[in-house]
Formats: sequence, structure tokens, C-alpha cells
Amino acid sequence: MRSILVILCFTLASEAAFSVSTPHPETISGRVIAYALISPVCLNGNGYWSVLIHVERPKNLNSQVIRVDFSLPCDKSPDWVSEKPDVKRFRLLRDKNADVALSGCLEEQCQSNQALPAWKRPPSENHDVIPFGQLLPSYRSLDVPMIPVV
Repeated sequence: MRSILVILCFTLASEAAFSVSTPHPETISGRVIAYALISPVCLNGNGYWSVLIHVERPKNLNSQVIRVDFSLPCDKSPDWVSEKPDVKRFRLLRDKNADVALSGCLEEQCQSNQALPAWKRPPSENHDVIPFGQLLPSYRSLDVPMIPVV
């Protein structure tokens, strides 16, 4: 009887451990509306970036804008910084643990407060509203991953 209870406990514990959902890769189409270099200094040879993407066909109508975090070597910047933002496809992983209200301000308005992230717009005629203060779904890029800070 005791061994049956032990086996039952292990079975239930292992099922609970494996039932935790792992994020599935998603391909999302959208247009870059703003970006920020999150860390003003180079860490581990990398710059840490966030980008705001206006999703073309959002699953959740409450969040048409998502935030994607990634890192690049310090001497590089994303291609779309200097390009007109077209609709692109992004391969992403959802990161619910990183969902936060968007803080910061547009670069030209941030000069008085250097502690806030200064968001910049790519060259474009469209100036989408940047949803400061709104909780944005957070993602990580599969194509340009986030290198951990050591």
C-alpha cells in the first residue's frame, strides 16, 4: 500500500512538472514604430535593445503594440534604425514574465530625465501613438536573441 502511494505521488508530481506550458515560437507580422537602446553602456560586448512593433493582425485587440527585447554586439545596430519601416515578419517567443507598463518618453522629450528610456522612431511618415503607461505583451526574438548579462 505504501509503495503504491509513493508511486502515485511521483506520477502526479511528474505530470504537474511536465504540464507547465513552454512558450511556442510565433511568427508575427508588424511594423517597427519605436526602438530604444535600454543600456547606455556596453555590457559583455553587447548593447541591449527594445523595439515596439505595431502588429498587423493582433490576436488580442487590447494590445496592438508589442515589445521585443534583444541584444546585438556593441558596434552593430538593427537594420531598421535607418530604414523606412515596412511590414516585416518576426520570429518570437512570448515572455509573460517580462510584461510591464511601457515607461520612458520620446527622445526629444527625454532630455530632462536621463533615467527614462529614450524611445526613437524610425524614419517614417506614420507616427503611431506610443502607448506609454500601457501594459504591453513582451517577446524575445528568435532571430536576434537576448544575450544574458554575466
